[in-house]
Amino acid sequence: MGKNREEIESFRKIAETIPEAIVVTDRDSRVIFTNRAACKLVGREYQGEPKISLQDFLCGSSINPPNIPLYENSLTAHQQSISIKKDDGNDLFVKMRTVQWGQFYLIALQDVTREVMLLRSTDLQRREKQATH
Repeated sequence: MGKNREEIESFRKIAETIPEAIVVTDRDSRVIFTNRAACKLVGREYQGEPKISLQDFLCGSSINPPNIPLYENSLTAHQQSISIKKDDGNDLFVKMRTVQWGQFYLIALQDVTREVMLLRSTDLQRREKQATH
């Protein structure tokens, strides 16, 4: 058990120093670790080990939280995009990459809000141009 604990502590030290948002859950989708970048991304106070569900961590009291499936017994990463309604009413668009890590799931979160908003703006301009022609 001592070696396993050392590995977990090493992981935590690494996860806290990288700028990417990292969340680790158990098989029941309960968050067992988040780094500061993940908390900042979703607008939460840093707690390290919040012991809440992944949906609650990502969405808080959102009325329509996204469905966030985890993938059991998978050696490959799975990717999905979700949108989260923030407390200020704005949308946050997040790309999630999930990979099973032993008995846990390691989830990397990437804010893609800017890219989505640019695509929407470009699409709107295209539609407006088509409507005038």
